[in-house]
Amino acid sequence: MKKFFVHMICLFVPSRPARHKIREKLLFDPIDAMHREVRHALAQHQGWISDRMEKRLKTTEDRISDIRANQQLTEKQIAAIGTNVKKNTAMAATMSTEIEKSRQSTEKQIAGIGLKLDLLKSKILESKSAASAPVDYGKILLEMNRMMQIYAFAAAKHPAVFGKYKNAFAGRDVVLMATGPSLGQFRPINGAIYIGVNAAVKYDKVKLDYLVVQDWRAVKDFPDELNACPATKFYGILPKRFYQGDPNGVIPNHIIEKHNANQFVVNVVGLTGPEGALNFPFDISANPPVCSTSVIITAMQIALWGNPRRVYLVGCDCSSGYFNNPDAFVNGGEIIPEWEKIKNFARHYYPEVEIISVNPVGLKGMFTDLHQKDEK
Repeated sequence: MKKFFVHMICLFVPSRPARHKIREKLLFDPIDAMHREVRHALAQHQGWISDRMEKRLKTTEDRISDIRANQQLTEKQIAAIGTNVKKNTAMAATMSTEIEKSRQSTEKQIAGIGLKLDLLKSKILESKSAASAPVDYGKILLEMNRMMQIYAFAAAKHPAVFGKYKNAFAGRDVVLMATGPSLGQFRPINGAIYIGVNAAVKYDKVKLDYLVVQDWRAVKDFPDELNACPATKFYGILPKRFYQGDPNGVIPNHIIEKHNANQFVVNVVGLTGPEGALNFPFDISANPPVCSTSVIITAMQIALWGNPRRVYLVGCDCSSGYFNNPDAFVNGGEIIPEWEKIKNFARHYYPEVEIISVNPVGLKGMFTDLHQKDEK
């Protein structure tokens, strides 16, 4: 019976050495000793189980911490990837927009060149069919070559020179400043953008924002004043026939570079006939401005390209003399027909731009007149 009892107790002891020891004690010791050994063995077993459970719990907690750390790292990586995707998407959209703009600009340039070539081809055909006078095909071919050079230059240079100024003056007033005698009576308009031509750099009552020059003969006597002017400069190149063989009319390249000026090209044909107003280019970032008389006409095309709220014409007297030399002879009246054409051009393409002639002389009644001497 005692052996049976000992055997039953040992069934609850997992350790083989402990079971052996219990058998030895219980078979030879009194009952009380047996009870003590059993309690001791059970306590050891419970401690072993407790330690093992604590180790497993600690291992599990460590694994959970590692998993959470990896999860946080993964979330950060996913967030970084999302940010990069957004940036790349934005860059792709910007590049797509720029490519589309470039494509449209190129198409406009090609279309402009094509129209001019078609015009010249039609002139050749007309000349061939005319029996009243001999046709100088060599001269026509030279003219075609000259036109192609002008438009090729505009296609290459003008997007960088004028592209950023499209609608740049929206909502603003622009004062277009020529150098006629009435400039001396002008009272500056606060908050306006000032675009001056030639000797307007000598007018000290306002600070020019932009300066336009295209005939070197008009400014060659004061190059230092031009260079010192802080305005953004646009220096135009006119075809040789505009200067009637005078080489002094071309602005030297070293002057353009020294003055840090934006170089552009000007066309001097296309203004004859009643349809001449439509031959001004709408897009000067792809085509040359058209001018056959005065730089102020070129400057007006730049002003309109910026699409301002108003354009104030100051010193555009179309008469004789200058604000700083009233007695000088100037055949200003020859500019009036060109002003008529650009008025029609503005009515077609910039109907919302108000054109105001300040203290008008030769342009009186052509635009809205503003007599500052009548203001109080």
